[in-house]
Amino acid sequence: MVTHKFKMEAAAGSSKGSCDINAILSELSSDSSDSDCFDDDINDPDFSLQKEMEDSTNINSSTSENEEDHSRIDPQNKYIPMKTSRKRKRKLNKQQRKKLARNSGLEYTTKKGTVIQARNVPGASCKCAKKCFERIGEGLIQSINKSFWNIGDFNRQNAYLFGCLRLEPVKRRYTGNEISRRNNTVRYSVIKDGRSTDVCKVAFLSIHGLQHNRGRVENIQSKMRTGATTPPDDRRGKHKNRPHAYSEEDVQLVKKHIEGIPKYKSHYSRKDNGDKFYVSMEYSIHSCYNHYKDEYCPDIKANPVSFDKYHRIFIEDFNISFKLPKSDTCPTCDSHEIELMAARNDNNMEKLKQINVQKELHLRKAQAGQDNLKVQTERAVLDKEIHVITFDLQRALPTPKLSTGPMFYKRKLWTYNFSIHPCNSSPGHFFVWDETVASRGSDEIGSCLLKYFEDHDIRGIS
Repeated sequence: MVTHKFKMEAAAGSSKGSCDINAILSELSSDSSDSDCFDDDINDPDFSLQKEMEDSTNINSSTSENEEDHSRIDPQNKYIPMKTSRKRKRKLNKQQRKKLARNSGLEYTTKKGTVIQARNVPGASCKCAKKCFERIGEGLIQSINKSFWNIGDFNRQNAYLFGCLRLEPVKRRYTGNEISRRNNTVRYSVIKDGRSTDVCKVAFLSIHGLQHNRGRVENIQSKMRTGATTPPDDRRGKHKNRPHAYSEEDVQLVKKHIEGIPKYKSHYSRKDNGDKFYVSMEYSIHSCYNHYKDEYCPDIKANPVSFDKYHRIFIEDFNISFKLPKSDTCPTCDSHEIELMAARNDNNMEKLKQINVQKELHLRKAQAGQDNLKVQTERAVLDKEIHVITFDLQRALPTPKLSTGPMFYKRKLWTYNFSIHPCNSSPGHFFVWDETVASRGSDEIGSCLLKYFEDHDIRGIS
């Protein structure tokens, strides 16, 4: 026996809430261009990528002009940021692991093979008259050193060091010259018992494990002398001397090409994946890149980027899947999207506004039906005199379902499955038959419902 996952559709019910078209009109009159802009390939598998991209270029260009709010509010009024890309969390590469080890004071090996010893241990004690190490205490020294290196970020560590330094006027001079190279005295301090405690420079460097990296602190001091109120950012590797880097224009051309790919959204699962777009399974990132390189770039006389760059932009800046959505699309929503596309191409703002109103009204009616079903379901759970059901004819199942070469191209026997689920109880009811027994018209659906009511005594139940 073949088992498969099925979905339950809410039975259309009468909603007590009414949708006032004038109210919607007033909401949309301020800006009629806020609707989602994307091309929808409905159900035609024979579309041409070249043709569809040309038709949808104007649509997607209007989307990029306005920033979209990729967020939504759940039923508990909690803010949920929308996922705008399908970039997965990758593990740190070798260079990133070295950088993290360096910023954490751990031992690491440079590109030249030099082993850098760990610095997350305090250095030798100072031998000054202030006896800094004795005043601070061994336990607090270890704690300060560990906390400093556990930050693991160069800029944040510099911000901490910046706060431990302060400039003061010179109290005494040992030169008779009127102009001295020393204009300020630097005071070093650490926190002990909630108060700032001054220490000497040697002790300060040793406590933080920077006894072999004096230049880091001296660089912060030089910035403070220039009047800087914040520590300098780490600019290593941030230079613009990258002759092979792609320009911003190249990146924007890639994004424009990806935005022009025909894609669509799922209708019934908008709440779960409203930020995800779908592209026909006959395409892939490789096929999209080949079209970009072989047809798109030659047409506009531009140099294509590498596949790696195209792939990273596709994954990191977009949330697109090459597969069928978890649920089918709504024909009314698809019709509205096609009409919106035509109105934008014709620059017909009045028609665009009218379709936006119809689309919003349709979505509100659908939401009102879902809300009404939820209310009736809650009533049925509490009151046994109320019986609420949902029913749906599932997708036809080819039998047998085999991918073997000869069987794949032979005609299959179609099996139908009609499901009924009572909302106040857990078990569902399924009526299964194949195409040799009956079709799947209104007579067959009515027969299944009649059989269900005959098997369940619901007389006297509303």
